[in-house]
Amino acid sequence: MENFNGEVATVRKVGALSLATTSAMGGVFVGLVFGIFVTILYLIVGSALSAAGMASTSSYSSFMGPFAIIVFPISFGLSGFFSGLIGGWIYNLSAKITGGIKLYSE
Repeated sequence: MENFNGEVATVRKVGALSLATTSAMGGVFVGLVFGIFVTILYLIVGSALSAAGMASTSSYSSFMGPFAIIVFPISFGLSGFFSGLIGGWIYNLSAKITGGIKLYSE
């Protein structure tokens, strides 16, 4: 940007733990939304199978709904935490070599 008159900031280092906690919160949110979606899907399929006379699969469907709402946010949050931690660490290593990311504001 040759004719740029705004301020330039360079991100040379990120807080890996801060990035990890933010990624974890995003993962919990996505996991909750996905868990609700899977719960609704299992309830629909379970009621359809129950109406078709397959009562044994209905109990499986009623178990999987609450299981998905609990397990998905936890697993997505944990994977978000560790990927954010590793991503922050990798960024800090690469920023030492490349000088970081330049941010331009007007």
